[in-house]
Amino acid sequence: MPQIVSIMTIQTKLGPLHCAATENAVLSVDLPPSGKLEEFIALAKAKGGGVEHRIVSPEEHEAGRQIMAYLGGDAHALGMEPDLGGLRPFSRAVLTAIREIPPGQTWTYAQAAAAAGSPRGARAAGQALHRNPVALFAPCHRIIGADGSLTGFGSGLPTKQALLELERGGQTLLLS
Repeated sequence: MPQIVSIMTIQTKLGPLHCAATENAVLSVDLPPSGKLEEFIALAKAKGGGVEHRIVSPEEHEAGRQIMAYLGGDAHALGMEPDLGGLRPFSRAVLTAIREIPPGQTWTYAQAAAAAGSPRGARAAGQALHRNPVALFAPCHRIIGADGSLTGFGSGLPTKQALLELERGGQTLLLS
């Protein structure tokens, strides 16, 4: 029986968020402002042969329910494991390390690198974070510049700021 990958879209105040997940792990999260669902599906299909892709409502899958709870204000809702297979060891170490950052708090790129075992690897950590396939579940939005500024976020600094504000008790990002 082929592995089933569920693909879901969650409507947020920032735009559509797409997620692909198996029963046990999050494979990919595309934060707003994101591409079209068709592009996300094509990328998800390209990542894995021998799998069946199903479009489901977010309420039908644990990953979707967790993301909706998180965007609704429960900063601790994202407990599902991300699938970090296929990543280079340092990238995997960085994404694993940043999962330890409490919601609403931040680390610098240097802190992320040090936590991944490479105290001088801030630039390499930045590259790993830039390629993060499982945003939110590996919370790259919690990484800031050495001077405390918001920097380097693929989905744009307004999205990064909105996620940090949400975690600090800000307004929900779900569309009602």
